[in-house]
Amino acid sequence: MKNQSFFTKLFASISLTAAAVWIGSYLVKIFLIYNLFEPVNLALKERYLLADLNNVLFILLPAFLTAFIAYLIFVIAFIVFLTFSKLGLKQNGWLFISVLIVLITFPFELYLMLIDYKIINLLLLKSLNPDAILQLIRDRITTLSSFPIIALLSYISILFLIIFKPLTVKNNDTK
Repeated sequence: MKNQSFFTKLFASISLTAAAVWIGSYLVKIFLIYNLFEPVNLALKERYLLADLNNVLFILLPAFLTAFIAYLIFVIAFIVFLTFSKLGLKQNGWLFISVLIVLITFPFELYLMLIDYKIINLLLLKSLNPDAILQLIRDRITTLSSFPIIALLSYISILFLIIFKPLTVKNNDTK
């Protein structure tokens, strides 16, 4: 990264920052979503049956919005960084593995983001429909049940790959 332009370093920083924000907000979103339901049959927990569901569901909005926007910024900044950086994938195995992780998880994350987009739209409406939102959240959980956890662990591993940079080919041109 020493011989990279300011532009490339800027987009690398934006990409890393957006990835860190996305990981944090995604983790919060997962905890909030899974806290709504009973673990076995995805029935709404009793404490939420008596509560005003509009207020409970409206609390989810910042987590959904932050994760949605941060992931979009991450992907765009990562693509710009890859396009303009002088780093080769053959010489930097850590970058190759990072690109593979992003490419493999992107279609699945995009599918979940489409569900999130519907949830965000319903939450932003003045007249909330709690049943429709809860059904979308159930669909999100059941469709790709363990993928969010796998994606989180994969993206956390990207941060470690970027920090430690394993599988980097060293130049022997020290003359």
